Amino acid sequence: MLSGPYLPAANRREARRVLIVAVTLEGAALTRLAEELVDLQLLRADFKPIVLVTDASTMALSRLGLQFETTLTREHWTLLRLPGSYEEYLGRRVATTRQLYKVASVVTVGSELRAPLAALI
Repeated sequence: MLSGPYLPAANRREARRVLIVAVTLEGAALTRLAEELVDLQLLRADFKPIVLVTDASTMALSRLGLQFETTLTREHWTLLRLPGSYEEYLGRRVATTRQLYKVASVVTVGSELRAPLAALI
């Protein structure tokens, strides 16, 4: 069964896009999330996750063919001394990503990976 990036172009355009906000995940936790999202795509070919992360090492997401957007970490935000709060910045990034990808819903995933991802499909 074709899924994810292997779907025909018409199916990718019509897929249900879900923004997964995973800005607190790094390393192994991010890899586990990526693997879970790929498994969910195998269950539902019309499920298209877009992952919002701060981790600079997004190789697991790329390797598995997942789409992602990156944000500044809170530490980098503080060092840059940009106007507004980090929460406002993150809210703007989520809003921009929602608009760009026309997502149907947004799910925030914490370090314990207990988000109801299976309920999305």
